Amino acid sequence: MGGGGFYTAMAQEIPVNSGVVRSVVSVEFIMVTGGNDLGFLYRTSIGQGGNFNNVSEYTNIGNGIGIFSSRIVTRIPNLTLSNVTLDLLAHSEITRSLGFIDSKGE
Repeated sequence: MGGGGFYTAMAQEIPVNSGVVRSVVSVEFIMVTGGNDLGFLYRTSIGQGGNFNNVSEYTNIGNGIGIFSSRIVTRIPNLTLSNVTLDLLAHSEITRSLGFIDSKGE
């Protein structure tokens, strides 16, 4: 996901509530890697879930039918966003209505 996709996804995932002021404390980066089968599953399920949760978790195998692919999930918690990112969240046309404060606290 590139920068533009990040802001568009934020605008789609976070509800607009007038009067609400939001401050970014930290974010969690989650990277899911896998084989071609997992990529196919992800691409075919894009319209079914949110931008950040398109791949369902399965804990069993029923009748041996489905997509079999290895998958690695890496989570990096408590990342801080740069001042540029905070300012774009607060002032860009795409996310301005979400009520984020910028890097100066405004």
